[in-house]
Amino acid sequence: MACPRSLLIPRKKRFSKRQNSRIFLPRIVKNYKKLSKIWKKTSRRKMSIIIYTNELVTRASLVIDANRAAGQRIAVAESCTGGLVMAALTEVPGASDVFDAGFVTYANQAKIDLLNISQDVIETFGSVSLAVAWAMARNAVEKSDADIAVAITGIAGPTGGDERKPVGTVVFARARRDADPNEVVAEQKSFGDLGRSGIRLQAALCALSLLMPDASISQG
Repeated sequence: MACPRSLLIPRKKRFSKRQNSRIFLPRIVKNYKKLSKIWKKTSRRKMSIIIYTNELVTRASLVIDANRAAGQRIAVAESCTGGLVMAALTEVPGASDVFDAGFVTYANQAKIDLLNISQDVIETFGSVSLAVAWAMARNAVEKSDADIAVAITGIAGPTGGDERKPVGTVVFARARRDADPNEVVAEQKSFGDLGRSGIRLQAALCALSLLMPDASISQG
């Protein structure tokens, strides 16, 4: 699966006239080694990464245009990204031509209630697993009128990781309505500890790439 190798980090900050909150203007860092050096020099409190960016909306616009041309509708099932992918898609004018449905199933119980994920599957494999991601994607297709659905589940941190699944572990799945439901199409990736916002941003960018009509993903 081809995922983006860029990350947005703060370039400079401005202060709102109405509020004291800081707004960070991003620039692109095209490799993680450079980001690592900057991260070590900057405290995590100051390293607040803006996650709703022009890059997300630009990629979402490509997804909408490509699927409109292909005559396909799409759906998304999100866990660790908490609706970030859907927000980017619906920022694009005319998104309703393509975007059919979205499911934010952050808690395990929500995955069970909204997407009919088996509790046994969650308990056996964990919520961040190929099995759960695949079930999320398949059921998102079945519960919508979409031709393609992408699911995302992961560990954005700063807690929740372990040696087997450290912070930055994200699992993606891509399901097609006309595909064999028994053929699992999912992949686990590790973005490293880029900070909560950075991990969610990279996961959202990957998910948008997987919503392109000609996207591919490793089979689990």
